[in-house]
Amino acid sequence: AVVTNTRRGHQVVPWGGKEARLGTNPIAYAAPTDGLPIVMDMATCMIPEGKIRVLMHAGKPVPPNHILDAAGNPITDPKEFYGPPRGTILPFGGQYGHRGYGLGLLVEILGGALAGDASSQVQAHQNGLCLIAIDPDVFCGRERFIELMQDLRSYVTSAQPADGFDEVLLPGAPDFRLREKRLKEGIPLPEETWRQMREATAAVGLTIRE
Repeated sequence: AVVTNTRRGHQVVPWGGKEARLGTNPIAYAAPTDGLPIVMDMATCMIPEGKIRVLMHAGKPVPPNHILDAAGNPITDPKEFYGPPRGTILPFGGQYGHRGYGLGLLVEILGGALAGDASSQVQAHQNGLCLIAIDPDVFCGRERFIELMQDLRSYVTSAQPADGFDEVLLPGAPDFRLREKRLKEGIPLPEETWRQMREATAAVGLTIRE
């Protein structure tokens, strides 16, 4: 399991607040199976900041009830989010956003306070990281653990899909499928993202081969 907080400036409001006090504070974990691993990587807010930027470059709106302007009003235009002044992101969960808020605080505790860093002190280009690795051999043993993971995978994915879904997937499965697709077809980028990449590489004397 991995958590990382941010010291580069906060973007996420605490539950019941309209000023940012947390980062997007992702939580990730992975567990092996006899095939592709189960991999979960999620922000503790409604949308990662990077996805807001992708939507802005693509000229698309942010889904409703994800972001706020600097005054705390709901917005969907990513350009309004970036301001100035910059807006904020809601903790994930809608009316149950207190759960995302609680998880975001857990990331601050593990990724910041545990290392002796104050979350209130902004430092450019610095994140806090906490990585927890569990060795199955000290519990049930690796082979037995893999068997149990296969049983869990088969049990969970055998559930009848809900209306609007074709199948039940495990965390990470859509990304592994997308990886295979991108390896075959390439990675589509909004023109603005591509322009910024060319600009950044030129600034350090490099050239992108197109």
